Amino acid sequence: MKRNLAIIIGLLVFVALTLVFVMHRDRGVNLRVGLFLHTDHPIIEEIRSGIKDGIDRYAKENGRVVTWDEKNAHGKADLLAQIAEYFQSGDHRAVIVIGVPAAQALKSTGIQKAVIFAGPPDPVKAGLVKSLAEHQSPFTGTAYFPPVDLIVKLLPTLVGETKNIAVLRNPGETNSSVVAEAFFASAKNNGYKVIDLSASNAVELEAALSVLRSKKLPVFIPTDNFMYSNFSLIASSAKQVNVPIISVTRLAVEKGAAFSVATDYYDVGLATAKLALPIIFGNTAPKDVAVLQMKEGAIYVGKDYKDRAANIPVIEGYPVKVVDRK
Repeated sequence: MKRNLAIIIGLLVFVALTLVFVMHRDRGVNLRVGLFLHTDHPIIEEIRSGIKDGIDRYAKENGRVVTWDEKNAHGKADLLAQIAEYFQSGDHRAVIVIGVPAAQALKSTGIQKAVIFAGPPDPVKAGLVKSLAEHQSPFTGTAYFPPVDLIVKLLPTLVGETKNIAVLRNPGETNSSVVAEAFFASAKNNGYKVIDLSASNAVELEAALSVLRSKKLPVFIPTDNFMYSNFSLIASSAKQVNVPIISVTRLAVEKGAAFSVATDYYDVGLATAKLALPIIFGNTAPKDVAVLQMKEGAIYVGKDYKDRAANIPVIEGYPVKVVDRK
């Protein structure tokens, strides 16, 4: 009897020591996390900073070690495919991806390791997940869809009583298309006539801006990498004929837009980091993590529109912030 008891106690001690060893080992393990960026862009940089700050802070506070493996495709299709294959075959604990084209490139490889996307407007229409919840996919993440109904509601206050408005967008970008289509529907439901000015290259953009200048229309720009990369040219054209630009980022207002209703993309990065923590540091599978829809934001108004901004009614969750031009 005593011998059996001694054996049992010995086994319990062995198990306890093993658990302590495993826990200590796991705390110090170097977790390799991929970070895949579609291109160079201030908004992508804001999201990136939020992600890395959130995850690095958690790792430091909990005695964990994270090594970042960061790749940027710089907007080049051939690099997107190469980097996607690299991450597909790598030994990363998870891959965090910023930019729909990069996420779609990963999806096309059939990757089965955890992929966490950050901030696309509609990950379902982008083909990343079948639904926001219970998607049964190795992909999950955060999504932010600009509140186009609120933007349309603010047009009379911040732009004036015109019932004609143009939309400037690249039809080849998924993010741009889904936001533009939502704006079309909302504007038309509110009695606006919408002119669709599409462009995917420099020649088409100049033709679209020529129409904009001749018709002297306020212009809405959705979430669109091509348009934001050419924003200085667009702002110059709008200024020539004194028409306002409306958009969906604070950056657009800093560069000349009249107003935007937008989220803080650094906060999108932090929210993505928080969602990723149990996947990277625990045993949670992406299929068990619903896509988080970001809702919070602000109404960013250019300093030269400050007087009109004073007439904006209080809207819960969307404080008014006057922005200096840069």
